[in-house]
Amino acid sequence: MAAPTKIIERTPDREERAEGVAPVCVWFGPSVGPSETRHVRRFLGSHNGVAVLCWPRDAVEGRNLAQLGIPRLFVLDPARRRPEVGMLQDWIPNTAGLGDVYPRLVALAEQSARRRATSGRPTLDCDGWLHLGECRVELPAMIRGVAHGLLTHFGHPMDFVELARLCFCDFDRMHARLRWLGGCVAPLGLEVVVEADDRCVMRLCASSPRERA
Repeated sequence: MAAPTKIIERTPDREERAEGVAPVCVWFGPSVGPSETRHVRRFLGSHNGVAVLCWPRDAVEGRNLAQLGIPRLFVLDPARRRPEVGMLQDWIPNTAGLGDVYPRLVALAEQSARRRATSGRPTLDCDGWLHLGECRVELPAMIRGVAHGLLTHFGHPMDFVELARLCFCDFDRMHARLRWLGGCVAPLGLEVVVEADDRCVMRLCASSPRERA
């Protein structure tokens, strides 16, 4: 019987934080159902995480994660054909120790951090795809208006009442749609936050780097 899927978040120590090393989140385990897969993608995207996958079993999921901009580290039998190595993707033999694995995880997380910090403002196209740089996610039709409203003020809070009025939506439905939107954009490293003073904002996740002036 296959082992259950595991999610591990390793918090760096003080010395690593001083050097600017991001926390590394790791996903490994067998193939899982759609609901758990969505949860893991959100977790990885919102924590600048790295997906650890089995090659070639998880090749399709690797392509899905690439579209979202989530970095991938494939574990494989050295005798097998190897996946490509490039931006946000690497591989390591299944005989590797932690001393070999961890530097690769850090390198992938840092590549992801740099990409997000320089991707510019997210945009929403006419087909409902929200883009952050070269990465994208398709939004359901019911929340595209909410996304459009927040994107016009990206990174800056806007009045909740104004957003509800623009979307012809009552408060309860607006709260539900904001939660829905937040779940959809989390894999890209974005978050939707409703603040205490009845303002809401879409921005880079708190665990993602901001571009430094």
